[in-house]
This record gives sequence, structure tokens and C-alpha cells, in this order.
Amino acid sequence: MKRRYYILTAIISYLFFTLASMPAATAFSLLKNNIKLPFTLQGIDGSIWNGSAQRLSIPSAPQIENLNWQLNPFSLLIARVNADVEADIYRNKLTGNITVSSNGDISASNIHTNLTGETVQKLIDLPLGEIDGDFEININSFELSNNTPVVNGIINWNKAKFTLADSVNLGNVELTIKPTDSNALNAVIKNTGGDIHIEGQVMLSKNKAYDLDLTFKPLASANNNIKQSLAMFAKRQTNGAYLLKQKGNLNSLGF
Repeated sequence: MKRRYYILTAIISYLFFTLASMPAATAFSLLKNNIKLPFTLQGIDGSIWNGSAQRLSIPSAPQIENLNWQLNPFSLLIARVNADVEADIYRNKLTGNITVSSNGDISASNIHTNLTGETVQKLIDLPLGEIDGDFEININSFELSNNTPVVNGIINWNKAKFTLADSVNLGNVELTIKPTDSNALNAVIKNTGGDIHIEGQVMLSKNKAYDLDLTFKPLASANNNIKQSLAMFAKRQTNGAYLLKQKGNLNSLGF
């Protein structure tokens, strides 16, 4: 019995050593040939155990640069690739844990990054207005299956400010994202401080249909220009608040 145990231990140890020492470029080439990967890597260096890539590209997503990873070798035994990663997104540091399954599905956990308002404006390609402030992004879990994202996390927009015709101070904005029972996304929005009190939610289904329900209530510091701007896209209520209800599909917006 002990002899079998030692032989099995030796075989597993040999496999781990072989996999750990395999060049990362070779491993990625094998993966591409056997799994439909939803991303590409360029400038691969190091081993499968500890490797790096100059660039990671995902369709319809910003490029991730200076990617470094440390692989969990035990995940390979169940036909998965799991690794702790560190990378740059527009020169902002991003850390987390990523898993790629045998069918090419991507999941992630403990994703964290801090982005400037200027960076977020580039990411969402905002055609009008200017975003200012700092974004702290904490994603507890993320899954991408058949190009459908399922997200659970919190985004804090601190010292939030948006400028169109006039500059609006939004204080600190919190966006809490959670999946629903049908794997749709429910994002609850609220803020503290600023010129406007914001409260409401956005529902996003798997086919990218959205249902927006937001209330904006100007505070004493809000000037007439801010109120007039609100009236351009939201309906004024008897209590002085402005209600924005809208349904549509992100496909029509180019997302």
C-alpha cells in the first residue's frame, strides 16, 4: 500500500514539475489548439508557473498590458487554468484571480483596481461631457459565459464630478452590482454629498436589454443651470426631484 502511495506521489510530483517548467508560450499554443479561448496573448515570456505577457486582448474590451501571473498547478488536474494575476489597464494597476475552464469560459474573483475619471471616460468612450474623480473598483466575482457577464461587486466613484454645460458635484457615488436569479444584473446606485441626491437602479438582462429607474433631487447648492440640465433628460416631479425612466438595449448604443 505504501509503495503504491509513493509511486503515485512521484508521478504527480513529476507531472507538476514538468508542467511548472513548461514555457508559457508553448502552453498557450497548446491551449489555443485545444480550447476556444476568448482572448489572445502577445509577448509571452517565462514559464507556465510564473509567466508574463506584454498584452492581453479581449474583443470589445480595453487592452490589458504588462500581465504577470502565478499559476495554481492543481487546477490543471481538473482541466482548468487558475492563476493570481497582476496587470496594467491604461497604466493603472489591476490585481485578482482568474480561471479559464476547458470550454473557454472565464471567471474571476477579488478583482481590484483604482482608475481616474479620465481613464473611465476612455473605457466607456463617453462622447459628451467630462468625468472627474477617482473610481475604486472591487469585483467579488465575475463570470463570462457565451459573452454574457455575471458580476457581483461594488464600484465607488469618489469626489465625483461631471461637466457638460456646467460642472456638477456628485459627492461620493456607490454602485452595487449583483446578479439576479435569472443571471441578469441589478445595479443599485446611490450617493452622499454633492449638488444632487441620486438614488435608483439599473437592470440589465442577458440579451443586453436595460431598464433604468433613477431619481435626481437637486440640493440647495445646485444652481439653475444644473436644474435645467436635469429637465432635458428627466421628468420633474411635484417634490422638486427629477425622474428618469428608460428602457432599451445596449446593442443600439454600440455596446
